[in-house]
Amino acid sequence: MKKKLAMILTVVLVFMVIAPTALAAQGRVMAASKLNVRSSPSTSSAILGKYNNDDVITLDGTSGDWFKTPYSNKTAYVYQSLVYKLPETVSSMAGTVTTSLNVRSGPGTSYSKVGNPLSKNKQISFSKGPYPWYKLDGKDQFVHSSYVKQDLNGFTVEGTFSTSFDEGKVGRSNNLSRASWQINGTILAPGEAFSFNGVVGKRTFGKGYMVAPVIIQGKLIDEPDGPGGGVCQVSTTLKGAARRCSAGMFEIKSQKHSIEVGYVKNREDEATVSWGGPDLTLKNISKKTLYLFVTVSSGKVTATICSKK
Repeated sequence: MKKKLAMILTVVLVFMVIAPTALAAQGRVMAASKLNVRSSPSTSSAILGKYNNDDVITLDGTSGDWFKTPYSNKTAYVYQSLVYKLPETVSSMAGTVTTSLNVRSGPGTSYSKVGNPLSKNKQISFSKGPYPWYKLDGKDQFVHSSYVKQDLNGFTVEGTFSTSFDEGKVGRSNNLSRASWQINGTILAPGEAFSFNGVVGKRTFGKGYMVAPVIIQGKLIDEPDGPGGGVCQVSTTLKGAARRCSAGMFEIKSQKHSIEVGYVKNREDEATVSWGGPDLTLKNISKKTLYLFVTVSSGKVTATICSKK
């Protein structure tokens, strides 16, 4: 009897050690300004505080039309329609090193080099770290993403689409890369909807976005007041990939630009986006789990939508 109890206890302890810890769900506040945080799931309950527009918050289940969220060591509630629940992302991706590549102890060139450089054509696995760094799997080590070509081994391509841009336009190139980074590796379960604004978030100077030309009311404005110009090319490229998937895979909602753009020939591929305005949404209406990969390299934005083999 004692032996049996000891074995059971050992199994339980081992399970506790090796069982993966589920990551808490997160959501982005999409309210026009501030979002009330309430003490109970009712608009008549006490307001404990407020979240700002574009804040990313922890979600801990639902209660009717409300999300539960931890707030000041209490269980609080926010209205579901004002928060976009962020999809999960791929925890490990694969790629091929394109040139001799230094490994760093942290995500930046100011961090020390670790060991010998990775050789060209070496296969590596990684997750996304702070832009633009990949974190090597199982290590606190980082490599710059510009020198890694992402592989899609183990995936079935359902649809892909590419658009071209001028790499010499620094602001636009930066914005395309940052927006693509946010989307790359997004997982859409059956019935789940992707929101470009929800996943990418508000384009701000604080997030590294730069000023670049934008289309406003049918005119191309070379020097707009705010950052983020050009990200519509990312949303358009992703929509193009979704349109090239088989029928019955996506429910697509988007708007065209007010004037033609030069990076697509078919205006049905267009998807203009702006924070607080037009959005691109892709609802997975298939029975497959879908994976969204968006990368920027050599003057091209490429979106590839996959399922698992």
